[in-house]
Amino acid sequence: MPASTPAPASRPSRTRKVRSTPETEEASAVASDAALPHGASLRELASVQRLVRRGQEKGHLTAEDVKKGLASTRLRADQVDEIVEILKESDITVVTRARKSGGRWVEHREEADAAPSSDPVRVYLREMGQVSLLTREGEVEIAQRIEQGVHDTERAVLGTPFGVAAVIDLAECLKRGELDAKKVLDGIDDEGSPSVEERRRVFLGAVTQVKRIAADIHKKQASIANSRTTVTTRERLRADVDSRYDRVVSSLRECRLSKARIAEIAERFRAEAQVFEKLDARERRVARRFGVKRFDLPRLVEMSKRRSKPGREALARLGGNPERIETARLDLEAIDKERKANEARIEMSSAAVRRAIASYGEAHARMQQAKS
Repeated sequence: MPASTPAPASRPSRTRKVRSTPETEEASAVASDAALPHGASLRELASVQRLVRRGQEKGHLTAEDVKKGLASTRLRADQVDEIVEILKESDITVVTRARKSGGRWVEHREEADAAPSSDPVRVYLREMGQVSLLTREGEVEIAQRIEQGVHDTERAVLGTPFGVAAVIDLAECLKRGELDAKKVLDGIDDEGSPSVEERRRVFLGAVTQVKRIAADIHKKQASIANSRTTVTTRERLRADVDSRYDRVVSSLRECRLSKARIAEIAERFRAEAQVFEKLDARERRVARRFGVKRFDLPRLVEMSKRRSKPGREALARLGGNPERIETARLDLEAIDKERKANEARIEMSSAAVRRAIASYGEAHARMQQAKS
């Protein structure tokens, strides 16, 4: 398996450190907000806690602050009033801006017991529709769609040779003491969670099973690549491979592999995809010298060496300069050699990487749509 040690430990040059981003933190907060148990206090929502902290720091909030702070939070109609009460109990005054008067902005502070029709929080949350008002069933549906999106993004990355190799490297770092278990697994400090040693043992056991599955997948992929394998058998083997990768991802999710580590793996995977994209771009630049498409150039270059009529036509199409064509051939050869080296290093074809990245992008888009 290719080495892809995570950022905290020393690692081969092909990997790079990736930090948790505000986007990944926000996605986690939104999913948590959407999954708030019925009857639980809104004070438990990360978005509400951030809003209260901001109000306490500033001494007040504008209605626009409230709107932006809760823009990604799904609320039922009855929870709007609870938000208002939370702000009142925290001694946070909501400020609105009036039109310019005498060349300056005039600010108005709303009384805490203002009527709902004039309360700026209610105005923004209800009338302007900046926060969706959901039924309990709607909450559940949104939470399920977000969770499915999270699952699909993780499947697109972890359900690949690259993702499996990265997880195995994480486990090796954990065993060597180069990573703390809290950096690898989520929820270790949760109330009622098993001990750190138990979580560590379960995770390492799961990775041992992942290694066995990966070895089985490797054999099946070798059979798929065999030219003597029939179409029917190849389709069956591909389905078996997909099923085994599903088992890998399911096992890692049950262990609660850290979302931050998964985000790092995804970022490194995207970096690998960019390597192939750059190689493709180099091929396109070579093809543009002759005014042909990238996929047509290798065939035309090879054909131009022949003395047949098709060979003469290919030579003419490429400009009729053998030396220039030979230079292009050497360029293509160097690009192809580099591509194959990268494919061998990560044990994935460039086409497979493109498919996985496309699946990741589609799943991420569905997840974002579910949150919007």
